[in-house]
Amino acid sequence: MSDMLQLEYVTKGLRKKTAGRQKRLRLPITPSILRKLKDVWERMPCRDDATMLWAAFASLAFSGWAKP
Repeated sequence: MSDMLQLEYVTKGLRKKTAGRQKRLRLPITPSILRKLKDVWERMPCRDDATMLWAAFASLAFSGWAKP
């Protein structure tokens, strides 16, 4: 059995399991939420982790503004 066939079985099973469920409401990341997260990250002991998280979330928030 190929790996791709196994992946197809898994995704088919997940679709069956989640069929009929109501989709969760997901609110956008607003600039005020992003600022609050940054304040928390700045208190982290590892400055590199804080910088990485800020870059990742800022990039994600920015890319969410773009329309496909």
